[in-house]
Amino acid sequence: MKIINILLLVFLLISISSHAQNDFRAGYVIDLSHDTICGKIDYRRDLAMSKICILKNANGNTKELKPTDIKAYRFIDGKYYISKVIDNKPVFLEFLIKGEVNIYYLRSEKDDRYFIEKKDAELIELPFEEGIKKNKEGKPIKFRTNQHIGLLNHYMRDADNFTDRINAVRKPGHINLINLAQDYHEQICEDYECIIYERLRPIIKVNLEGLLGLANYKILEPTSNSIFPQFGAFAYIRSPRINERIFLSTGLLYARVENSEGRKISDFDYHLQIGYEWPNLSKLRPHVAIGLFSPSYTAGIRLVVHKNIYLGIQAKANFDFEYLPVIPTKIINYGILSSIYIDF
Repeated sequence: MKIINILLLVFLLISISSHAQNDFRAGYVIDLSHDTICGKIDYRRDLAMSKICILKNANGNTKELKPTDIKAYRFIDGKYYISKVIDNKPVFLEFLIKGEVNIYYLRSEKDDRYFIEKKDAELIELPFEEGIKKNKEGKPIKFRTNQHIGLLNHYMRDADNFTDRINAVRKPGHINLINLAQDYHEQICEDYECIIYERLRPIIKVNLEGLLGLANYKILEPTSNSIFPQFGAFAYIRSPRINERIFLSTGLLYARVENSEGRKISDFDYHLQIGYEWPNLSKLRPHVAIGLFSPSYTAGIRLVVHKNIYLGIQAKANFDFEYLPVIPTKIINYGILSSIYIDF
């Protein structure tokens, strides 16, 4: 099996595991009587949250709420979903920005869909398609529709010198539509400020961790001391817009070891793993990871101590391999490491 197939398999297994996890976060729902019910809401992928809201009450009981059951739901200081009817089907639209024009988002089975709404105009989709089609000669050519530009111009026609701004929105997206709607609101409305509900997550996020512990070097001679201090630093790289639970960790661990002859040797453990971090369990964050190009495995848990600062402990084992880098044949070392982790 090629290494790329192994990597894809690892990604798939981790993604399946992540889908099975519940991630309840503080929030509230607004029922059909406009009453607010506080609790915790399961934070899932956009497609799932457009169909069902899973609410956990103070007693720990969960209830699935459909778009016909409530008017809206929201995560505290986070995503806000409102019940609407799209294509004759009730769904939860994500409310991106509220102002002189409202912008909504829906993740469908096939693509991303955006909608615009105004006081004197109905809710309407900003249609967009791109792809490859054949021309009259039968040759494949790229195409991109621009109907959304005409609709944006129509809905924002009362703003001055806004045509160039709208024409720059070649493909509707969270960032360009929120920025456009915000600028439009600020130009024509002085009575109130618009509300941006969507906190745009970064494309790439990097967190840092310092580590200190002990490692047992099984490859050293049996007559020598095999346990030595080890320290280092890791960087955790994530893409929150894709999956904030999956991470790539890289870094270096260092130990000064001594063989049976008493000779000092510097050991550099270069670290590259892909892993998964479970949703918060109270104040705890468990995580596991596996090496990409060598059979190494890590499992640990972190405890939040102050805002974005965590203290943790983790076990790490490195193995040698003979044929495939995911099948260990002989242990090199294993260790227990304490850590301080900063979530920027």
